[in-house]
Amino acid sequence: MITKIYRLSVREIDKNARPPLKKLVYELTYREVLPKDITQPITEVIYLCNRAVHGQEVRIQDAKSIVDIGISLLSYLNGFIHDYTIKPSEVLEISQQELSNYKNAKYRVVSIIPYVERPVKNVRIVTQEGLDQLLEGYVEYAEFIVEVSRIDE
Repeated sequence: MITKIYRLSVREIDKNARPPLKKLVYELTYREVLPKDITQPITEVIYLCNRAVHGQEVRIQDAKSIVDIGISLLSYLNGFIHDYTIKPSEVLEISQQELSNYKNAKYRVVSIIPYVERPVKNVRIVTQEGLDQLLEGYVEYAEFIVEVSRIDE
């Protein structure tokens, strides 16, 4: 999860590089991607898990604390990834006229169906209502959206 957060937040990452998790945690904290108060519990889990993985003794109380901390961290990091992924990169104020234009516009939606013998690209022209309907059950579709653009008429 730490690696995933790092890849989401640091755009110039070398995809083949495998830096140590502890280094990623400190880098994410330094860049203010992760809050400082989460750094210590994450590094504690990494430290104790590394000891266990490398065959060193881990006290029972430490193992129990890893389970407790680990469950909380997993929950926190899952929520963090979700929130970070859907967070707008920019928020711009618009006028009532612009809002009306967007509501009444048509949109070109391009999606790909990849998991078939012959992958296809679907192009749909929809209204805002149609776009809402398309996205409503979207997680159940075996396709992914690659483009949404407003059609100027």
